[in-house]
Amino acid sequence: MQITHTLVKLAAALVCLCAVALTGCHIEHMNAYQGAGEFEWSHGPRTVVLKMLGQVDIAEDDHDVTGISPDGYLLIQESLLLDSKAVEFARRPDGSVGRRFLVGGKEEPLDQDAKAWIARMLPEVIRRTGLNAEQRAARILERQGLDGLLDEVRGIPSDSTRIRYLEQAAHDETLAPDQFNRLARAIGVSIGSDSRKADLLESLAPRDGEIESFRALLDAAETIGSDSQKARLLQSWIERYGDSPERLSLIFGATRTIGSDSNKAATLRQAVPFGPLDDAFFAAVESIGSDHEKSGVLREAARRQGQDAAVLARVLSSTKSIGSDSEKEAVLVEAAQQLVAGDASTQAYFDATDRIGSQSHRSRALLAVAQRLGTDLPGVARFFAAVGRLDSDGTKAEALTRSLDLYSEDAQVRTAFFTAVDRIHSSGNAANVLTAVSRRNGVGKLTWVSIIESAERLDSDSAKQEVLTALARLAGDDRELSGRIRRAAKTIHSDSALRAVLSELDRSEPAAEE
Repeated sequence: MQITHTLVKLAAALVCLCAVALTGCHIEHMNAYQGAGEFEWSHGPRTVVLKMLGQVDIAEDDHDVTGISPDGYLLIQESLLLDSKAVEFARRPDGSVGRRFLVGGKEEPLDQDAKAWIARMLPEVIRRTGLNAEQRAARILERQGLDGLLDEVRGIPSDSTRIRYLEQAAHDETLAPDQFNRLARAIGVSIGSDSRKADLLESLAPRDGEIESFRALLDAAETIGSDSQKARLLQSWIERYGDSPERLSLIFGATRTIGSDSNKAATLRQAVPFGPLDDAFFAAVESIGSDHEKSGVLREAARRQGQDAAVLARVLSSTKSIGSDSEKEAVLVEAAQQLVAGDASTQAYFDATDRIGSQSHRSRALLAVAQRLGTDLPGVARFFAAVGRLDSDGTKAEALTRSLDLYSEDAQVRTAFFTAVDRIHSSGNAANVLTAVSRRNGVGKLTWVSIIESAERLDSDSAKQEVLTALARLAGDDRELSGRIRRAAKTIHSDSALRAVLSELDRSEPAAEE
């Protein structure tokens, strides 16, 4: 029976060895709770089990247990194929540490081989479980410095344990700048948990003026895979370092590595009030794929920093990468509220409106800026020129009619306005605009002439009749204007339409003479 049992165990061990050869089996379990913990890890046929309760103190050379709290204990067991070894540590009544060494479940003397096995197992247990991690990390820092600690961290397989060692180093305020940089980058490559990595990086604070140390932090931040955790970290740095343009610019660069458009946009929006908004900021904005999120950042930039003409011009230029016409319009409408007539952003605004494909959205964006132009005559001329580039006759005519308050006798304004009218292909729509202009108070003679000349170019006889008849009623005793109207009327092919215009002129001229 004993031989049969041994053969069964041997067969099981061989099966495990074959499985390891095929899979490289590596299993780790942990069940920790307050004051106690159970750990198990396996690699191939080897399994280690650890159970502990209470406080356990380890010797400085990591080879033995030097103290244990009342009612505490520590069990370490290693199983390899047919062999198993274990050691139990417990507190004796006199406060000293008692030890029981077991082989195959049977107690054996604690000889030199047993002590050597314990000395080999304890460092592995310490690295796996984080036993006495803080005290041990502090001791390594004191004796071997940061390099010694980082060497130790590289040999620790447990992420949570590595974090505890690195946290100890992070609390060391005596680190030189180059040591700080190495620690930051080590955190980036050593910690797998994105949330714990972000927490630890957030706790680090480079000395004022140490820009290379901040670069090291950002390098570590870029290793965070979770977009939400990376964004959370960068946002905390914006709040802390927003008054430093150089650091803020570096944060903008790091923001580009956030994959989520919503997290990226939220980070950039938070940075907007701090400024300045430099090339790195707008490059990060360009990297946002979502039109809605990109528009939101640009609207915030226009709202908070649009008083700076250079910033506003950059905001307007950035709309070229927005595909949605409604989102482009939203940015322009916000920018219009900040635009100062005559500054460098005016032309950028009209360039941006030209990139809106939808006629209704483009028209609304143009009308939004109309009230901001005031007495900026070059700006008004550019406005009418932009209206003239609208494709829809109805939209073009409506925009010109609604913006008549901007019209003046200035030559460049007048030329731009009537050029826009001439671009209306619908004679009916063009006639409505010309009639509306003629009815304005204080219309000068040059404007009258421009109205007549535009009327002559209309294709529809009825539209010509409408405009010229309205002008005839208003011309009064101005024989020069009446003469121009008569000459324009001769371009009407319809006899009835021609007679209507001439009859109105005949009625108006005698009335004026009387």
